[in-house]
This record gives sequence, structure tokens and C-alpha cells, in this order.
Amino acid sequence: MKKQTWNIVQFSADGERYRLVSRAFVDGCSVGDRFLEGCMFEVRVSDGELVVRADEDTETYLAGRHVSVKAWEKRVLSYVKKCGDNLTLDGVESDSNGWETFELHLTENHSEVYAKEQGLKLEAGI
Repeated sequence: MKKQTWNIVQFSADGERYRLVSRAFVDGCSVGDRFLEGCMFEVRVSDGELVVRADEDTETYLAGRHVSVKAWEKRVLSYVKKCGDNLTLDGVESDSNGWETFELHLTENHSEVYAKEQGLKLEAGI
């Protein structure tokens, strides 16, 4: 059985190119409703595996409420994996330089063949 590999895909603003990026963000409100509204969790791909970590402001917020940051990171990771291809992530770049920053996509077992069939050109990732 082929090992599942995760990727984060970012499309160009013109919709003709894409690249694989190493990280993006997900808002915690999807997991913790209003309690985590505005709390951002970094989703990173490391050797094809997903890693989730609360950003600094979120860590401070959670610690101030005496709840486990690690437990929420684990719940967010579970949510991200469950959503898979149906999850839209937020970008990390403030300057888009022709790339969409408000909508990145999580993919499983990325296929360059499929992308080429769709007329997309793969560019170097970041």
C-alpha cells in the first residue's frame, strides 16, 4: 500500500500555475467554534506528514485560559486530516506576487500528471 503523502497547493492568481508550499494556516473556529475564533494554527508539511502548531498569539491565549495547547493542536491536526482535500487554508505571505494567499488547498498524494491534464504548470515551491 502506498504511503499517504500530504501537500499544500497554492494557485497563481491567473489560475494557470501552481506550486507546493511548506506551510499555511487554519483558523481554530472550525474546531473550537467561538472559543478558538481567530486563533490560528500553522499547518506544515514535513517529509509528507502533517504537523500542526498553534501560533504565538494562540499559545498565549490558550495558556491564559489554562487549557492544553498540545491537546488543541492534536484536535486541529485530526480535523485537518479528516477534511483532507475539502479543507481550504490561509496563506502566510502578505505580498502575493501573483499568487493566491487567501486560499490554499491541502492535497493527498499530489499528482503532477493530473495537474498537467488540467493545464496547470508546476513552479518551484516555497
